[in-house]
Amino acid sequence: MGADRRGAGSQRTDGAADAPERKSTMKKQFRANLNSIDTVKEFVAVAGQSACEIDVRSGRYVVDGKSILGLFSIDLSNPVEIAVQGAPEDIAQFDRLSRRFQVEAED
Repeated sequence: MGADRRGAGSQRTDGAADAPERKSTMKKQFRANLNSIDTVKEFVAVAGQSACEIDVRSGRYVVDGKSILGLFSIDLSNPVEIAVQGAPEDIAQFDRLSRRFQVEAED
C-alpha cells in the first residue's frame, strides 16, 4: 500500500531537480538625445548588438530600442528615457557603447 504512485516512468513535476540556473539580471535607466535621423540609426545599431532588453520611453509611449520604426513613431524632439535590463556584463557593455547618446540628469 505504501507503493510510489508516480509509476515507473514518471518524473518530478516540482522542477527541483531540473530547474535551469537563472542568470542574475539588473536594470539601468538613463536619458538620451535621439533627435536626428543619423543618431537614431546609430543608436539602433548599438542596441542591436546588445543582448539586453532596451525600452525607450517618450511621454506615455514605450517602444523597443532595437526597432527603428518604433523609435521613429515616438516624439524624439526632447530627451527620452532609456531602460536597459540584462546581465550586468551586458549592461556594462551597452553603457560603454551608448555614452555618446546619454545626457546628464537635470536637477
